[in-house]
Amino acid sequence: MPSEKKIRKVVLLQAAESEYLAYAAYYENQQSGLGERFVGEFTAQLAYLQQYPFAFQYKWRRYRVALMSRFPCLLVYRVHKSSIIVYAVMHNRQNPKRLRKLK
Repeated sequence: MPSEKKIRKVVLLQAAESEYLAYAAYYENQQSGLGERFVGEFTAQLAYLQQYPFAFQYKWRRYRVALMSRFPCLLVYRVHKSSIIVYAVMHNRQNPKRLRKLK
């Protein structure tokens, strides 16, 4: 019997969700419709992570980092047995030292 790929639930921590919403609002304020495109790409990235959670390498300690293709943002996450936890959504030039606060 072929093994089934395990589908994990994607969970955004409150801080990551706040950052995501702030980026969506920022891009929408920059140009009408740009925030919607950000939301679309972000949602697609989460779906990709759900399908291929190990596609991205470790970048900081035990955290994997997924780079969004059209926006300069990173999703910082960890894969657990039954879930994928997104700890942060950050600009790709932001100082990674802030990740020290993550647990």
